Amino acid sequence: MPNNNFSSSQDTGVTGAAKFVTSTVGNTVGGVSRTVGGVTGAAARGVGGTITSATGSAGKPVGDALGSVGTGVEDAANRVAKGVEDAGQWRSGLHYKTATLQEHLASLKIILGIASFMSLFAMMSTSIEAVRRCNYRLFYITHSILAPVILIFLVLHAKSLRWYIVETLAVALLSLLNRLDAISAYATISRIPRTNLISVQIPIPASRIQRFRAAPGQHVYLSLHPETAMKVNSSLVQNLFLRNPFTVANVSENNEITLVARVQDGPTSRALDALADSAEKPSLLQLYGPFGSISRFSKLAMKYDRILIVAGGVGATFALPVYRELKEQVEAEGKGQDKITFVWSMKTLEEAAWAVGLADGQALTQEDNVKLYLTQSYQMRRQKPSPDDSVELEELQAPRAVVWPSAGTGRPDLAKIVDDLLGESDERVAVLFCGPPGMGRVLREDIGRYVREGREVWWHAEAFGW
Repeated sequence: MPNNNFSSSQDTGVTGAAKFVTSTVGNTVGGVSRTVGGVTGAAARGVGGTITSATGSAGKPVGDALGSVGTGVEDAANRVAKGVEDAGQWRSGLHYKTATLQEHLASLKIILGIASFMSLFAMMSTSIEAVRRCNYRLFYITHSILAPVILIFLVLHAKSLRWYIVETLAVALLSLLNRLDAISAYATISRIPRTNLISVQIPIPASRIQRFRAAPGQHVYLSLHPETAMKVNSSLVQNLFLRNPFTVANVSENNEITLVARVQDGPTSRALDALADSAEKPSLLQLYGPFGSISRFSKLAMKYDRILIVAGGVGATFALPVYRELKEQVEAEGKGQDKITFVWSMKTLEEAAWAVGLADGQALTQEDNVKLYLTQSYQMRRQKPSPDDSVELEELQAPRAVVWPSAGTGRPDLAKIVDDLLGESDERVAVLFCGPPGMGRVLREDIGRYVREGREVWWHAEAFGW
């Protein structure tokens, strides 16, 4: 009898009966096949022997041939019987494995494990850069909901993970407590003329302003207060996910911070743009932070001989505060001001209005080591057709609000800037960048030529993402 690798005690109901019938039929057919093979072979051999005896030596070849045929038939019958037995065992094993899979799929632990895998896959998929840039809200909502849910699933799925999850929950709790320390303040929101930029000025309590002055280049998370959300017809449920990061562009002496953002298709920037038109000003906002200070910035002037800071567009909200801080360090180290260079590229000069309007903004326009580049000149804009002639006429007739005598036109020649910085000496150089990804790639490639030759360059790219 073949071993079917399961006992009748493991089988229940119809499944057990089916496996028993399948095994029995396989064994019976196998036995019959072997019997037929044995009888056929014996008969053939017997006939061969009879012929040999009757005919003597003359009939011996014929008898031997028939005997060989009988043996072959018996072997073939045995192989057929073996195949039938194997088929019976395969069917029995299939039924057993199917029943086992059904039992596993009905287990809560297995279900939670599958749910955890699918949740993790969804979080990873929405973390792809293309998805985040196309729909940041999808990325944010997916992680906000699934991140805590997957921890619950894993606690019930695998005991060995529980201590790690406890540690994760402890860190999440600290983050939650930090967010409870939110700042609610009435902010002044305004558009920057002739641009798609908005400026948000938020007063900070004196007890908390030192956090913002502690380090340059920090960012905050901004959201609408429920009271303000009602003004822009934003539902309270949607408002739970209206929380975006903004870089702190300036901290003033009167305890006020400035945020600058470009209006795009996201709900937060659209809501801020709508509040800029609102008759009820100022608007109540909620602020979380600051976050993201980098302590290494405070030592760059001591460790490196030259510093290059490059910004594109609103990337200057990060670069300008860092430039101010490092410039003070360079002066404190007794190095010349030419040891630090700030390159800022933008479409039009009006995009620099927020910087010029700061307390030291006019002095910034006179600094020789600040290089401004306008990729779209004022004359180019006059040649472009406008869908609204009245708006175009207003733009052309209005006086220029920003004056920057040394501003150049066209894109900055990053290769030449890098050659001037690294080409003639063996000085240690630090390069900081914040701007469009394409601009950053070009700058990094230009610097890479010198790094491959052995030059020491410290590189930092500030970007929203990973």
